[in-house]
Amino acid sequence: MECVLAYVADLGSFLHGFSYLFLTEWGLKKVTTAIIH
Repeated sequence: MECVLAYVADLGSFLHGFSYLFLTEWGLKKVTTAIIH
């Protein structure tokens, strides 16, 4: 059971980091586009 919880926690932190990177990249693109246009 502990293994499953640890796996879920790892998956959660991975998804959180992934979505954070995705949002950051998306935000940077929006800012860059706003500056260029």
